[in-house]
Amino acid sequence: MDKAQKTIQKLFKKHRQLVLYGLIGGMGALIDLVVFLFLFNVLSVNPILANIISVSLGITNNFFLNVKFNFKVKNDLLHRFLLFYGAGIFGLLLSIALLYIFSSQLGASANLVKVLSIPVIVLLQYIFNSKVSLNDSKNKQLPKLRLQAKHLLIGALLVLLYLIFVKHATYFGFSDEYDNILGGYLISHHGTALYSQLFSHHMPLPYFVGAVITFFTDTDLNRFRIVFLTGMFIWLLFITKRLNKTVGTPLALLFLALVGLTQYTTWTHMLLAETFIAYALVHATLLLIFDLWSSKRQPTIKDAVTIGILGAVITLSSLSYLFMALLIYLVFAVIAVRAIMGQRREAIAKHLAAMAAVLAAPYVLLLGYLVANHALSAFLHDAYRFNQLYYSKFTNDVSGSVVQTLHNNFLVWLADAAHVFGLGPVGQSVPLVTVLLFIFAIVFIASFFALRQYLVGSFLLGVLYFSSSRSGTLTSFLQPNGNNRISAVYITLLLLWLVIAIHRMLRTKTVGERTAAQSLIGVAGILAIIITVALGLQSQALNDQIATAERSQIETGLTLNKNGGPEAAVINQVASPSDYYWVGPFDFYTQIFIHAKRASDFTFFAPWQGICGECHQQILADFKAEQPKVIYYEPHLHIFGLDTNDYFKSELKYINQNYYHYSTPRLKNYYFLKQDRPAIDAKLKTGDYL
Repeated sequence: MDKAQKTIQKLFKKHRQLVLYGLIGGMGALIDLVVFLFLFNVLSVNPILANIISVSLGITNNFFLNVKFNFKVKNDLLHRFLLFYGAGIFGLLLSIALLYIFSSQLGASANLVKVLSIPVIVLLQYIFNSKVSLNDSKNKQLPKLRLQAKHLLIGALLVLLYLIFVKHATYFGFSDEYDNILGGYLISHHGTALYSQLFSHHMPLPYFVGAVITFFTDTDLNRFRIVFLTGMFIWLLFITKRLNKTVGTPLALLFLALVGLTQYTTWTHMLLAETFIAYALVHATLLLIFDLWSSKRQPTIKDAVTIGILGAVITLSSLSYLFMALLIYLVFAVIAVRAIMGQRREAIAKHLAAMAAVLAAPYVLLLGYLVANHALSAFLHDAYRFNQLYYSKFTNDVSGSVVQTLHNNFLVWLADAAHVFGLGPVGQSVPLVTVLLFIFAIVFIASFFALRQYLVGSFLLGVLYFSSSRSGTLTSFLQPNGNNRISAVYITLLLLWLVIAIHRMLRTKTVGERTAAQSLIGVAGILAIIITVALGLQSQALNDQIATAERSQIETGLTLNKNGGPEAAVINQVASPSDYYWVGPFDFYTQIFIHAKRASDFTFFAPWQGICGECHQQILADFKAEQPKVIYYEPHLHIFGLDTNDYFKSELKYINQNYYHYSTPRLKNYYFLKQDRPAIDAKLKTGDYL
């Protein structure tokens, strides 16, 4: 007993500060918890406001008790309190983030989240306070408040921006995203092979990302969005870190803040091809312009790996941006050749061969996946040939040939550029922010040519053109509707270029260059102010235009996210996991939550499939072979201005011959297999549908 007591006393003496800090922290946590529970449960105070009050009281209690009885410091109490309270505010923001994510968005008990978050936050605060705020070592001076405040400010900014990402994570979704989630879910949970067992004329990367996330989140779309946006936010931090090395902390944080504050407009929290492309383009631009061209250093294998991954992200996200990836590879090759000129021919060949091998590696991995899943021919047909033959009839993304695609996009780009300046069709208006962003981009790029930076200017001009040619619609981005896909690329690039422009002004040395840069920044600064206001107004307009019922369904529909709504509920009631179903012509969201098996590789049937004879043959053959027990078909759905009933006639004829339906509101769009009518009706009665 004496030995155990001595051991305890020895440990207490050795870790006295930690133990006392824990006890004081426990007292502060108890005050925090009691005040929060009282305000939230008794006075019905908003949980966020209750959290602010309770945490503030806990922080103040902890500081004075630690100063008096634990660390016993007497100097610089005001500075120490500001640092201590700053650490507490950081903990407060972290606490708010945890409450918002797990309680407001994921439906967990606010009380439980609060209880579990306290130990984590207290530990983080102890580490900072023991090393900085309450450090009274004789051989160390108290760190300057300015430096510590800077770190706290950066940390608080990151937490706030992350909250902005989370805030927008559950807003109105887009069909392409649900397609990616559905495809990812089928890959991760059913072992479905993309292309050979699942038709898609899109590139594979968003599906693969969706597969990784749904492996952990299943069909909970709120959790899916939060996991996805967390990954994208971490990627954004890496981009900002690289930018920080080049232009300094203030401008790097400016870029980070601008991206965060325009999240609602750019929709870059969504699992879409354009989201990946935007981040990859910004990352590649920084590497090519700053790290390699400006510094005139020789590219390394690590640089080649980075460019190889970023180029592959672009290409494997959307075939429409293939030319963008080729542009990045070309500029990288020019920089590499320039840097190694003068070396021995054998060394040059070896270096370039290694670079080429690294750039080709992602495509070799994709080829291996396709071959292993017997999907190579299906990939070539679905992702390329189908687009060339059918999808190109509805968009300029892909035409009959490379030359034709570039030609079409260039003509449409010129028409849209003219439209920006009021030369378009009468009666069609262009948002002010579109005009301003376009002018800013042209002025900024022109300045590089004026300063004889021809490679940089040409590269940025190519980026402007290719990033604006998604469906050949420069002026379509930032239009007040849910399909703002192109803005994810365009706005993010322009924000980066604004930061580059400011940096150039600060770094120019000659009088002529400084005058030119100052003129540029003067124009850019005025445009930036107006653009920021316009973005805010447009975000509010977009916010108002989304239907209230639809938004509330997504924001608060935790139950919906678990069962997929009424459509999936009916199908799950009738069809067992061993049965087949089909949903169409265009509803990816519902299919995410259905337990039965798909009757066809076609998860949708859009107009570009409607003009595809072999597609009609395939889906009819699938219906006849699998005999889906239930088909959900929404009639007269208009896609690209076409009525689905007009191009789905042969399938509707087959459905009407072999299926029956009810005219009741809850079942009016469902078609049930005639030969299984007794069993199906019994299940419908059990589910109280009849």
